[in-house]
Amino acid sequence: MRVGGLPQDWDPFLEMERMQQHINSLFSHSLNSLMHGPSAGFPQLPQFEPDADIRETENEYVIKMDLPGMERDKINVEVKDHLLSVSGERKTENEHQGQGFYRSELSYGSFSRSLPLPGDVNPEKVTAEYLNGVLVVKLAKINPDKTPQPVAKVAVS
Repeated sequence: MRVGGLPQDWDPFLEMERMQQHINSLFSHSLNSLMHGPSAGFPQLPQFEPDADIRETENEYVIKMDLPGMERDKINVEVKDHLLSVSGERKTENEHQGQGFYRSELSYGSFSRSLPLPGDVNPEKVTAEYLNGVLVVKLAKINPDKTPQPVAKVAVS
């Protein structure tokens, strides 16, 4: 006997299993083409954004960024308009080019990270050191006792 227009031998659990298999094959095909498909013609996009720790002391701000595998001369640090910008490029090692990978999780390519700075940073007293894959940028604070603050006259209405 048919109930509600469905065939008598219709099994909802079997139908759900078929749907799951279909969904799995769609995802498998999509992921496979992403991992192994051609990327020719697409511009190189930044592939990673380095993590940073920002710490404040009495006299300075200290920013540490993880940049493993970088060459010192490929790292650019700039302070401009209350913004610290760190950029660079990590190139693929030649021995890996042309080899088939089962899985590649290391990030290569260019990166850029900008961090807003507080108003009391002295842009002329900034140091940067790169050691063991960590970039440490120290930004001295302007001594508030030595720098007169501008006075603004506010009209009362």
